[in-house]
Amino acid sequence: MPANLHTGTAWGAPTLLGIPFDANSSYLRGAAEAPPLIREALRCEASNLSSETGVDLGAPGAFEDAGDV
Repeated sequence: MPANLHTGTAWGAPTLLGIPFDANSSYLRGAAEAPPLIREALRCEASNLSSETGVDLGAPGAFEDAGDV
C-alpha cells in the first residue's frame, strides 16, 4: 500500500457524506436519522479514532466532512 494513502495526499482526504435516506427500508424506518448521530459518535470523547491500519482519524485533515445531501 502506498505510504501516502494513509495521509490522503494521493487522492485527497476521505470524505464523510451524509445521505439521510430510508425509503427502501422494508421494516423499520430511521436510517435517515443516522448522519448526525454518526458525526456525534465520531466526536465523542469516548470514541477511539484509530483505525485498524493505524490511521489516526482524529488528526487534522485525516478526513473531511461534506455535510448532508
